[in-house]
Amino acid sequence: MNSGLQLRLSKYLFGADVPRNGVIANIYALDPNQHANSRRNVVIPVGSGSSFQGVALEPGHYLVEVIMPSGDIISQEAVATEGQWPEIVLQAEHSAHEWHSWQNLLGNVQSSSGYYASAEKHALPDYKVVLIKNPRPELRSGSSRSGDVWRVLAETNNRNLLRWLLPLFLGHRQPTKPTQSDAGTQLHSFRMDYHGDLTENIPRWYAVVSTSRTARLVTIPTPWFSMDQEVAAELLVTKNADKSIGTSWVVQDPNIGTVLGYLANGALQVALAVANNDSALDLLFEKYTNPLGAAAGGYVLLGTMKSGERKNWHQWIGNLRRDFEWLPDGAIQYAWLKLKQADLEKNRSEIREALFQAYDRGLPYYSLGLQWLIDGLSLLGDDDHEARERLKAVQRISWCADMSNLFTTLTLGR
Repeated sequence: MNSGLQLRLSKYLFGADVPRNGVIANIYALDPNQHANSRRNVVIPVGSGSSFQGVALEPGHYLVEVIMPSGDIISQEAVATEGQWPEIVLQAEHSAHEWHSWQNLLGNVQSSSGYYASAEKHALPDYKVVLIKNPRPELRSGSSRSGDVWRVLAETNNRNLLRWLLPLFLGHRQPTKPTQSDAGTQLHSFRMDYHGDLTENIPRWYAVVSTSRTARLVTIPTPWFSMDQEVAAELLVTKNADKSIGTSWVVQDPNIGTVLGYLANGALQVALAVANNDSALDLLFEKYTNPLGAAAGGYVLLGTMKSGERKNWHQWIGNLRRDFEWLPDGAIQYAWLKLKQADLEKNRSEIREALFQAYDRGLPYYSLGLQWLIDGLSLLGDDDHEARERLKAVQRISWCADMSNLFTTLTLGR
């Protein structure tokens, strides 16, 4: 075929370009007799670079639609002509600030026009952000007391106890200042600068974002590595007019691109289409250099896996569980791998052991892991007393969870 379109989405990302793992585009043939020429789930580059994705098409009139991680759609008509490959650049709306750009791309904050239009004039809530580098053992995944986190958090989630228990519970606290801010949002950047063995029990960091009424306990996805370098995790804190606060994350890893944004919105099939099977496999394979990224790849692959499948990458899920005791998500994923490979009763012992192990390792890093832990324990049945007790404990904490956040986030004392 000697015709087609070259596509990209123009979006300023602090000068960065994401040539692969960009955004999803669907291409619809507008000519009534050419609907079979439409293309779905084409991944096109995004950023301020010059990369294009070529798509072979029969000559004709087409509508190109880009689906952003937020669910917003950007569309443009284009014509494919025999012997030509025109460059079609779709333009994303600008963000209110340059430092909003990645957050806006992933759907965490509105574009410029919507952001300013929704700005409220009355007083917004004051809040502070505190970094917790050395929490009590219950919050350190993989410690001998990690399983107690469910009980201690349930006790902490009491407004009368909040003021007294939270400082005691969280250990040493370090106030943080935003790297960027305006009247409605603040951006905080975290990097652990970790240089040790990633299979050891690495430190676990949290942020506490608190107002006079509530405290939000936020899992910090660090250390995160890309191309052998640790990259920063950026927390956007948003003040809402109803006196509440919102939080969202961006990890500026060009290798994973927008996958985390689609994953955060529960679009597992789209996340797999963006990552494509090879990229998701690469994330999982590279667990010894970026275990948190490997867990993201594991969720994408398992979430789209068909029942009864047997794949070579399944053994890597087992390695993630075995070699990273500080990562509860590895044990959760292993339980769901066994659930999908065969009937529950056939693998009950292994599934039960993995779920109990995940419980004992403490809070999952990913919100999806919290949901999968609940679903897995529920499947073990009411006649399993130990599973039922663990399920009740996890459910009590899940009621405080903001499942719209990619990484586990709990609102205490509301």
